[in-house]
Amino acid sequence: MGDYMKKYLTIVLISLASAFPFTASAQNGNFYGVAEAGITKNSLKASGTFNNLTTENKSGAAFGASAGYRFFTGQSLVFGLEGSLATSGGSSFSQDSTSTLLVETDYTYGAYFTLGGRFGENKDTFVYGLFGFGGTSIDETATFVGSANVTTASESGNGFSVGAAVETGISENIGVRIKGLHNMYKQGNSGTKIRDTSIMAGLVINF
Repeated sequence: MGDYMKKYLTIVLISLASAFPFTASAQNGNFYGVAEAGITKNSLKASGTFNNLTTENKSGAAFGASAGYRFFTGQSLVFGLEGSLATSGGSSFSQDSTSTLLVETDYTYGAYFTLGGRFGENKDTFVYGLFGFGGTSIDETATFVGSANVTTASESGNGFSVGAAVETGISENIGVRIKGLHNMYKQGNSGTKIRDTSIMAGLVINF
């Protein structure tokens, strides 16, 4: 894990820990963690040398975890912060008559504000949106006709993220959820536009 990623996650964790008081009662809010699994698919819009390549986008398995804090106010409103980190099997392959470009996503990460409502007789079903910043770490492989060289690079990029989740409790401290998230960013120094879309099912543990 690179220095940039470590700094990013440190900022996320500090934000989660300091945004709300640790003395908040369970009635007013709680910390939670989520173990997640699902699929991701990325789309690629290359620039520069690879601007006009025909691209095929593929989905792949994703595994990760999220952690956050949410605050309850009134009868229905819920808001908070959440951070996430997940592996990704998404990839994009672009080619024309002279060159090819393979982009493989290693992992995605992000920090989001959450805002939504509580529903049901016991107010244990949550529907909320996620808005914030996300990013990715990718591996690139490029080849050119007439050249024996294969160019490889590992880079990262970050930008805006939006998503939504539906969560319901199955016991006092355990729940399940479905989350969809769309990350939009430019990768590294090349300015290549990448979009990652993930759908993740998760097991929620409330503390």
